[in-house]
Amino acid sequence: MSATLPAPVCQFLRYLPIDEGTLGRFCSAAPKPENGATAKPKFDKTKAADRAFHNSFDTYDEALKDAKANGFKTTRCAHYVRLAIAAGGLQIQPPKSEAAKDFGPKLIVAGFHPVGQKGYIQKPGDVIVYQSIAGHPDGHMQIYDGDEWVSDFTQNSIWPSNTNAAWKKASYTIYRFPD
Repeated sequence: MSATLPAPVCQFLRYLPIDEGTLGRFCSAAPKPENGATAKPKFDKTKAADRAFHNSFDTYDEALKDAKANGFKTTRCAHYVRLAIAAGGLQIQPPKSEAAKDFGPKLIVAGFHPVGQKGYIQKPGDVIVYQSIAGHPDGHMQIYDGDEWVSDFTQNSIWPSNTNAAWKKASYTIYRFPD
């Protein structure tokens, strides 16, 4: 007897060249789109961007103060970015660690694709996942709302902090949901 895979994994697998018989052994049947087209998840980048902007604090210090007041040791960038993505129509399960730096594979399962950094031009709905730096073991996650980068606070640039040079040296990946 085969185990059934979670729906988001099956949704991702349907984009790959896997025959329906094999896929059917691991995924429950999903309605097929008309005209034989592959079903694509829907993501409203405008709704996601609007939610990100309205959920964020104006500054990092405000976000940290709120997080600590609610029993968290650090700010909650991944939580707020995940809420923004959900407002756009995609549900992303957090990784077991719940660390921002571990969200990359979850974004890929939801339909996002890595984008190259060279010559990068930001678009609404783009998400960046930064890896750890000293003092920030969970990394950082942010979404572009069309005007500015937002996480749990509104940022001044693509970098989480303009005063901490370590972020500019941190490893990061940019993700984009296809149009």
